[in-house]
Amino acid sequence: MKHLFLAISVATLVLFSGCTQQPSPPAEPQIDPSLPTVTVNGHIESMSSIAFEWKPLADPRIKGYFVYRNDPKSEDPKLSRHATVVSRFVSHYTDKKLEPSTTYIYRFSAYNKKMQESEASKTYRVTTKPVLTSVSFFDSIGNLPRIAKLIWRPHDNPSVKGYIIERQNIENPQWVQIAQVEPRLQAEYIDMDLDDDRVYKYRLRAVTYEGIKSTPSDIVKVVTKPLPKTVSQLEATTAEPKKISLSWKANEEKDISFYNIYKSTSSNGSYDYYVKLNETDFVDELNEDGKDFYYLVTAVDEDGLESMK
Repeated sequence: MKHLFLAISVATLVLFSGCTQQPSPPAEPQIDPSLPTVTVNGHIESMSSIAFEWKPLADPRIKGYFVYRNDPKSEDPKLSRHATVVSRFVSHYTDKKLEPSTTYIYRFSAYNKKMQESEASKTYRVTTKPVLTSVSFFDSIGNLPRIAKLIWRPHDNPSVKGYIIERQNIENPQWVQIAQVEPRLQAEYIDMDLDDDRVYKYRLRAVTYEGIKSTPSDIVKVVTKPLPKTVSQLEATTAEPKKISLSWKANEEKDISFYNIYKSTSSNGSYDYYVKLNETDFVDELNEDGKDFYYLVTAVDEDGLESMK
């Protein structure tokens, strides 16, 4: 493993261009003991790939190489032919789309134009790297109007491309992906259009350039800001002609900005917006007496959240 060249990624590209359709080799290997044996210099593994390097064989009888590998999902330890490298000048092979934290077993052989093989190389047992852990810090900011702000410390692994945000709530206990955030150094996300005074849970996964998801982060909880409380002790008096005086108790919330008054000619009809004011009393001056009017008052806070009517 110590002898792998830095040029391995470039050589791998050459390898794949050489992996074209060739005559199928026989089901059972036909061994020519006079063919030189492949000597593997070493290997490099990631979470989803394993790359090998060997010394190219100068023997002109050699046409290419066979790669044998086990099936890690099977209890059968047998190695079967997994890939064909169609040029003897190629010296690298990368096995891709592998499972993290999984052991794979390989061996290599050279073959000639008759599809006869050399003696097998040594057997190599290689384990892919484990899945990344998520970010080291993930937190939330709650009590915001219909939004949740999520913040985290960017992942320090340069193989990370971005992040997946997952959400859970009471109505849907399943974790659902709601966003994908890029690039790696991005460190916040705002979830919008949420319900008022509702509990949401979030977790984050880092995603590599190979599309591998990390383990989930710690779970954070967000409670969105509640609506202002319903206006109470609303009273109306008609002591003066052509006037209706309204008064109500001021809301206890410290961030109330103003009150809205809605008016209707029927208790069961629709109430239309009538006036906005900062006080807790109002005199409605009318053009006539002897007519019924109905009123609703709501409180509106500094974030624009309005109490129930």
